[in-house]
Amino acid sequence: MKAPLPKNEKQRLAILHEYNILDTSPEQAFDDLTILASHICGTPLSFVTLIDKDRQWFKSNYGLEIRETPRDISFCAHALLTPDKLLLVPDASKDERFCDNPAVTGDMDVQFYAGAPLVTPTGEALGALCVVDRQPRELNEAQKEALRALARQAMAQLELRRQSMELANQMAVRVQTEAALRESESRFQAFMDYSPVVAFLKDAQGRYVYVNRPFLRRFKLESEDIIGKRDSDLWPNVAEHLRDRDMDALVAGEIVGNIESWQEADGSCHHWQVYKFPLQHGGGNRRLVAGLGLDISDTVRSQQKLEEYHLKLEEALRLKDDFVSVVSHELRTPLTSIHGSLGLVVGGVTGAVPNRAQTMLEIAQRNSKRLLALINDILDLQKIESGRLDFELETLDLVPLVRNSLEANAGYGAPLNVSFVLDESFVKEAGISELWVDSDASRLNQVLANLLSNAAKFSPHGGDVVVTLKKHDNLARVEVHDQGEGIPEEFQTRIFQKFAQADASATRPRGGTGLGLSICKAILEQLGGDINFVTGPQIGTTFYFELPLLSAKC
Repeated sequence: MKAPLPKNEKQRLAILHEYNILDTSPEQAFDDLTILASHICGTPLSFVTLIDKDRQWFKSNYGLEIRETPRDISFCAHALLTPDKLLLVPDASKDERFCDNPAVTGDMDVQFYAGAPLVTPTGEALGALCVVDRQPRELNEAQKEALRALARQAMAQLELRRQSMELANQMAVRVQTEAALRESESRFQAFMDYSPVVAFLKDAQGRYVYVNRPFLRRFKLESEDIIGKRDSDLWPNVAEHLRDRDMDALVAGEIVGNIESWQEADGSCHHWQVYKFPLQHGGGNRRLVAGLGLDISDTVRSQQKLEEYHLKLEEALRLKDDFVSVVSHELRTPLTSIHGSLGLVVGGVTGAVPNRAQTMLEIAQRNSKRLLALINDILDLQKIESGRLDFELETLDLVPLVRNSLEANAGYGAPLNVSFVLDESFVKEAGISELWVDSDASRLNQVLANLLSNAAKFSPHGGDVVVTLKKHDNLARVEVHDQGEGIPEEFQTRIFQKFAQADASATRPRGGTGLGLSICKAILEQLGGDINFVTGPQIGTTFYFELPLLSAKC
C-alpha cells in the first residue's frame, strides 16, 4: 500500500532541499548512528532515510549496499504521517499496509520495521532513522527510546551540517566581499593617486586621516609627516582660516566651495579651487571632512591677463572712436565747404571756365561728394557702435513711406537709365493697403536710399529696380530686387562687414564706401528688425528687410 502524502508535502520538500543533503557522499557521523541503532536493537539492517518526491534516498545504510528505492515501497514514507511517533511494524507479512509490498515479498525480505522520524526544528518530517530485520520481532522500551534519541542525533547532524554549509557560504561571501572591497579600494586609491586634484580626509578634530599622492607631491611631504597631524602642526599661519572652512562644511552639511590663495615659501602666490564636504563614517557615529583641491593659478593668471587685455582693448577702442570722431568732424567741415564751392564753380555761378578746367572741376566735385559720403557713413557707424545714434520712434505706415522714398531717390537711377518701380500686386492680391510699424522714418529712408542706390549701380542699363511690400508671420517685409549679375559666392559671407566690397580694387567701375550695408544692418537691428538677401546669376539680387508689425494694426 502506497503511503499518502503529508498535508505539508510541498513545504516539506522545499525544506528538505534547503539542507543540500541528497546525493551527497557517505559521512562517518551518520554511519556511526546506523551502527549503534543496529547494535542496540539487535537488527541486521539500519538506515538513515530521506524521502524525496519520487524516491527514498539513504544517507547511511548499514547491512545492505543500496542507495535508494522508489518512494512507492518505502516504509519510512508512512513514518512521515506521524512525526511525533515511532512507526512499529512487528510482522510486515501480517500488516495490510505492507503485506504485498515488494520489499516484503521480494529479495529484501523485510519482516520487521521500526522507524523514528527525522523532524526539523519547525516540525517537518524529512525521513527516518530505521532498523529492519528479516524476521518478525519486538523492541523493548529501552530500545525504542534509544531509537528516538539516535533519530534526534541524526537530525542534529543534519542541522549542524546545514549550519556549517551556511557558515561556509557566509565566509565565502565575506571573502568575496572583502576581495571586492580591496579591489575597490585599490581602484579608488589608483584613481585618487593619478587624479590632477589633491584630496584629503580630516576627522572632526582636524587631524588628517588620508591624503592622496598628488597632495604629498604638491606639498613635498611623506605620509608619516601628515597623517594624524593638524593644520596647526603643518601650516600654523593659516591653520585657523583652514579650520574655519572645515567647520563651514560640517555646519552646512553639503559641499562648500572656495578659492584659496596660498603664499609659497619662495614668495609666489598660488590659487586653489577647494571643495569641502562632510562624510559620515563608522555607521554615522564619526564625521569626517573631505576635501578636493585644484591648483588654478594658471587659470587665475590667464584671467587677470585677459582682464588687463580687455581694459587695454576698451581703452584702444575709446581712443579709436575719439580719433575717428575728431578727424571726421575736422574733415567734414572743410570738405563740405570745398564741395559746395566746387558746386558753385561747376554750376557757372562764378562765371565761365575753360572746357578743360570744367572737366577737372567736375571730377573734383564727384570725388569730394564721395569723400563727404564716406565721412558721413563713418560717423554714423561710429555712433551706432558706441550707442550714440539717436532714434525717433513713431507709428508709421510703410506703404506711403516706401512710395515717397522711391520718388526721392529717383535721381540715383536717372544717370544710369534705371527706373524704380513699386510692385502693387500685394495690394490687389491680399487686399493690404497699410503696413504699420513702430519705427524711425528718417532711418528707414536712410536704409531704403542705400538699398536703392546699390540696386541701381548693379542693374543693367535701362533696367528696372522693383520694390515689393509683403506681410507674413506678423512681419512687414520690404524687398528691393535688381536685374544684375548677382553677388559672387565668395563675397556673400562678408557682404554685411564694414568696408566689404566685391571688387576692392582702385579701378572698380562702381563707387561706394563699403559701409552702406553694414550701416543698414546695424540700423535695422536697433529697430528690432533684420536684413538679408537672395541672389543668383540668373535671377539678380533681392535685398529684403523685415520689421515687426504693430499688433493692433495686424
